[in-house]
Amino acid sequence: MTANKSRFSMSVDAELYEKIEEFRYANRLKSQNQTILKLLEQGFDRLAETGGMIVPKETEEKVTKEDRELLKMYHTLDRHGKELVHMLLSKEYERCFFRKQRKRKEPEDD
Repeated sequence: MTANKSRFSMSVDAELYEKIEEFRYANRLKSQNQTILKLLEQGFDRLAETGGMIVPKETEEKVTKEDRELLKMYHTLDRHGKELVHMLLSKEYERCFFRKQRKRKEPEDD
């Protein structure tokens, strides 16, 4: 008995194809189908870890567990709650940014 599964096809450029094949052989997967499924599973797991955000590699090390928890909390807020967080965060960022700018200029003023 065959399971009723949805199907789709996709096209990739040569560079991505090579990466998929390298992953396939490195992980000893039997088919491209298994490879793509494994990559998708890992991608969705990673999204779950980051609260649904795609985190660039260069900032990945900087994102702490506390950051992820705050992000999860933020995603549960309604529109009003998100507006309040945005307003407060914008004001605090502005305050800290301009304080840093003033500190950089002080040595030049002497």
